[in-house]
Amino acid sequence: MSLVKKYSYMVLISLSALLGVFKITLFAKLLGPEQYGLYALVLSVYVFLIYFGGLGLNEAFIKLGSRAFGQSDIVGIYELHILAAIYGGAATLVLGCLFSVTVIFLIDDPSVSLVLALASLLAITALEFNLLDALLRVTHRFVLYSIMVFSKSLIVIFIGWNVALEYGAYGVVVSEVFGFMIVSIVTYYLVETSVSINTILKNYELLFHAIKNGLPMMLSNVIRNLMLSADKWLLGSSLGMSAVGQYSFAMILYTMSIFLLGFITTVLGPKWLASYSNGHDAKKLLRSILSYSYAWFVLLFLLAIPAYILLPMGIDFFFVEYRNKDVILTMSIIYIGVMFLIPCCFLDWFFMAISFEKKVLNITISMMVLSLFLLGICWYLGLSIVAYAVVFSANRIYVFLRYLKVISSLKRQNFESVSS
Repeated sequence: MSLVKKYSYMVLISLSALLGVFKITLFAKLLGPEQYGLYALVLSVYVFLIYFGGLGLNEAFIKLGSRAFGQSDIVGIYELHILAAIYGGAATLVLGCLFSVTVIFLIDDPSVSLVLALASLLAITALEFNLLDALLRVTHRFVLYSIMVFSKSLIVIFIGWNVALEYGAYGVVVSEVFGFMIVSIVTYYLVETSVSINTILKNYELLFHAIKNGLPMMLSNVIRNLMLSADKWLLGSSLGMSAVGQYSFAMILYTMSIFLLGFITTVLGPKWLASYSNGHDAKKLLRSILSYSYAWFVLLFLLAIPAYILLPMGIDFFFVEYRNKDVILTMSIIYIGVMFLIPCCFLDWFFMAISFEKKVLNITISMMVLSLFLLGICWYLGLSIVAYAVVFSANRIYVFLRYLKVISSLKRQNFESVSS
C-alpha cells in the first residue's frame, strides 16, 4: 500500500469509526429508551437471518479468499464471491420472507410487527454489503473499502436524522436498509468482473467445500450473537422495552469495540490468513496476534479510570433520559468484558488460519450453556440490567481463559496437531 493510499485509508476509516459511534449515540438520543429498545431488537434479529441465510459462505469467503489471494488466485476469489452472493442471497431471501410473515401474524401490535418485519429486508441488503466488504478486504483494496463503509454510515445518519423523530424505530431501520442498498449497488459496479456465473452455480463441489469451511465459524458467531440477543429478549419480557433501551445504551461500549475491531482486523485479518497460507508457520502467526492482543488489553486497562470518570459526565450532559446508577454501573461492568473480548477476537483469526474452527465452536457452545443458565436466573429473579452485564462480562472472561488453555496445549505439543 502506497503512502497516499495508507493515509487516505487511515483518515477515512477513522472518520467511519467516528460516524459509527455518532450514529448509535444520535439514535439513542432521538428515539428515547423505548423506541431505541425496539431498534436494538431489530438489529439483534437481522444478524441471525444473515448468519443462517448466508450458510457460512461469508466466513468461508474470508478464509478461502484470503488463502487464494496469498496464492495470487484472483479468479478464484471472484468465483467464491459470486457463489456466496447468489446462494447466500437466495437463502436469506427465503428465510427473511418466512420470518416477516410469521412476525406479522404472531404480533398483534402493528407498530411493533412492522418494524420487526423490516429485519428481513435489512438482512438481505446487509448480506450483499458484507460480501462486497469482504471482497475488498480479501483483495487488500482498503481505500475503496473505507470509502464504502464511510459512505454507508453517512447515508444512514443523514436519512435517520431526518426521520427518527417522526417515524421512530421504523424510520431509522429504513435508513439502514437504504444505506446498505445504495452503497452496495454503487460498489458492485465499481468492482464487477467477468466470471462465468452458470459454471459457478453448477460447481456444487466448491459450494459444499465453502460451506464446510465456513459453517463452524458461522455457528460460533450465531451462538455469540444469540447470547447478546437473549439478554435483550429476556429483559424485554421481564422488565419491559424501556429496560432494553437502557441496556442497549449501556452496550454502546461493546458496539464501539466491535467497530474498532472491525477496522483493525480489516487490514490485519486477511494479511494473517494470506501469510499463513504461504509458510504455515503457526508459531510466527501466534506471536504476531498475541502481541496485538496484549497491547490492546494493556491500553484498555490504562484507559479504564479515565473512562469511569468521563462516561457519567457525558451521560449527564447529553443523555439525560439514560441517567441513573444502574446504567453507569452496567457500562462499567461491560467495559471489563470488552477488555477480554478484544484479545479473543484477535485469536479467532489464529484459530481460523490453523483450521481450529471446531475448537472455537466447542468453546462457544459451552459458553452458551453457561450463559443461558445465568440469564435464566436473572430472568426468573427479575434482576436489573446490572446482573445481565455481569453475565456478559463473565462469558467473555470464560472464553478468554478457554482460548489460553487451547494455546497452552498447542505449545506443549510444539504445534504438532496444527492442520496445514
